[in-house]
Parts: sequence; structure tokens; C-alpha cells
Amino acid sequence: MTYQIDYGTVKAVVRERYAIWIAIYAEIESRARELQHDRSFPIDSLQHLLVMALFARTTSNTSAAMLVAEHGYKVQCMALLRTALESMFALAAITKDPSMAEAFVQSGDREIKRKIFKSHLWSKNLRAPLASRFGNETFKKAEGIAKSTKAKKMSTEEMAKVAGLHDWYLTAYTVFSDAVHGNIHDIEQQFVRSEYDDEIEGVRSGAIIDDLHGLYLCASEVLLKGLEAMDDVFQVDTRGFRARMMGNLADAMKHCPG
Repeated sequence: MTYQIDYGTVKAVVRERYAIWIAIYAEIESRARELQHDRSFPIDSLQHLLVMALFARTTSNTSAAMLVAEHGYKVQCMALLRTALESMFALAAITKDPSMAEAFVQSGDREIKRKIFKSHLWSKNLRAPLASRFGNETFKKAEGIAKSTKAKKMSTEEMAKVAGLHDWYLTAYTVFSDAVHGNIHDIEQQFVRSEYDDEIEGVRSGAIIDDLHGLYLCASEVLLKGLEAMDDVFQVDTRGFRARMMGNLADAMKHCPG
């Protein structure tokens, strides 16, 4: 049996059920966007440039995650929040240690090397049209970088450690990774089980709107970490705002069931 939820009613249900969480998150996101659009910042170093870019990416990834959550796409929200965590780890690491900015850029050469290796495994039918699209010079340049680079790829876990956020990597990031890789622990969410004996009765094909408060909490904390980074680098004075928002999140948690 397949169980469905009418997508036409999901958004209204989510907004009513998670009104407090949505209000807190929306205020934090609004503050993050204000910093991007209503102020100018000195971009006079690689650190400054990457902090601005990673803050923008963290904000947009988090925003996208919560947009899909509002429509009942819980698993897809988790996948997007994982990308937000990745950019936030890099942002926090570069903020804490400016030398990580250069390491972050150089790790891009390592990624080119990995892609070139995989391109050598392409079939002729695949390589020919791509070569005609990008041109031989593009491939030659990439292969030159791949051959010469000595850069080490910075893993997400390494970035999280430098940022002092390894516990975030071991908890939220690890859990959200299930949604990306599509393993059995993730697919189990599609099963509908009997309330009497826990046997599988069917497969859920519609929206998942239970326990979204944890995702709103995570999204809010990710953006607050982003604001903290902006504060540390550009002195935007968000300390009072962040403290107030953390207090609001703590109050909201007190009213969560269980």
C-alpha cells in the first residue's frame, strides 16, 4: 500500500505546526541577507573574499533547505543542510585561521586532478561530445594542473576540526549524509509501520512533516555561525542579536514534545 499526503495542504500545515521555529529562522535569515545587500565590506585579502563568498553560499544553501522543508521534503532538506554545513565549516575555518584560505584554494587543484583521473575512464562515445564542447585547450589546461599539483585536498572533517566544530561534523553532518548517499537508514523513512507491531504496512510517497523542528534548529544555528564569522572578520556587531536568537531557540526547545 502507498501512503500519500496532499501536497496542496502541506505548506499550510507546516507553517501552523512550526510557526515559532519558522519565525525565529526567518528573522535570522533576514539578518544574514541584510549583511549581503545593505552593506559594503573591504575585500582586500583572500580571506575576506572567501569569507564573503562562503557566507553567501551558506545563506543560500540554508534558505533552499528550508524552502523544501516547508513543502514536506524533509529528506531533501537534510541533503541541502549538509551542503550548508560544508560551506559553513570552510567559512568558520578560514575565519579562525586565515592561512586556511590559501589551503582552501589549493585544494581546488586536487579536485581537478580527481576529475581528470575520472575523465580518462570515460568511454569514447562520452569523451568525444564533451571534448567538442569544452575544447582541447580546456582539457590540456586541466591536465596540466592535475600533473603539477602537490596540493592536498582538505576534507570536510579537517575543515570542521580547524573551525572547532568537529562535534557538528560527528552529529548533524553525519546524520544528514544518509540523505545524500541514499543508504538503507535513509530509505527506511519511506516505510510506514504498524503502530501495533512495527511491521511494514506500506511505502510513503508523499510529504514528511514530522519532527521538522530539529531541521529549523540546525538551519538557524548554521546561519548564526555564519553571522559569528562575519562579526569576527568584518566587525558587523551581531553579538547581541545572536545571543537573543539563541535564547529564542532555547525557549522553543522547551516546548518541543519529548
